[in-house]
Amino acid sequence: MKTTPFIALAFLAAASAEAQTKTGNSGLPYDRLSVVRSFGSDVHSTGIVGSVQLWDFLLGADHTRSTYSNLGTVTGKRTGFNLGYLVGTGDADLIFSVNYANGEGSGRLTNGTAVSVDASALGFGVAWRQRINASFDYTFSYGHSRTQYEAGYSFSGLALAGKATDSTDNVGLSLRYAFNKSVDFTLGYSHGLGGGGLAGDNNSWSVALGWFF
Repeated sequence: MKTTPFIALAFLAAASAEAQTKTGNSGLPYDRLSVVRSFGSDVHSTGIVGSVQLWDFLLGADHTRSTYSNLGTVTGKRTGFNLGYLVGTGDADLIFSVNYANGEGSGRLTNGTAVSVDASALGFGVAWRQRINASFDYTFSYGHSRTQYEAGYSFSGLALAGKATDSTDNVGLSLRYAFNKSVDFTLGYSHGLGGGGLAGDNNSWSVALGWFF
């Protein structure tokens, strides 16, 4: 299954051109493009994440490439889209969201077998974003996703496994610091409550450098 990072970025650019509101009811900004690096015990990922606000709705897209140290030399990539709804409550926003992602992975397992697999995921989440002061805010989030894996194949065409599904629950906490109105830095931690799905590792740290537009 082919991923579509350029379509994702074009999607955000078109939505941004139509945006009427640049902040949530709390005054927190959402029109943002960031580079994210995450570190887990088994998975390291690098990605581009973007979001824009249209009134009380959030549109988001991301493209991520990962390496899986627990699977030999297997690498993967995914593209995701999400739709969120903002409920402002003073200095905070409550965000409800649904998301979809598709991805693919290939490489050699630790036993030397060359493999290739496709997958897709559908999920939902809820997040609380709270302003601390003019420079800091934090976000606490919960998400659930269900991943559908297609049959895995070796490069010779031999089927290694049939279709399978994997459900994952995840909680996350992040702290964002705004250097100014254009640039920010975010430190995050994610804890998985089961499975792994397209997100990869159950527990990971992440750092992100973002630009607002």
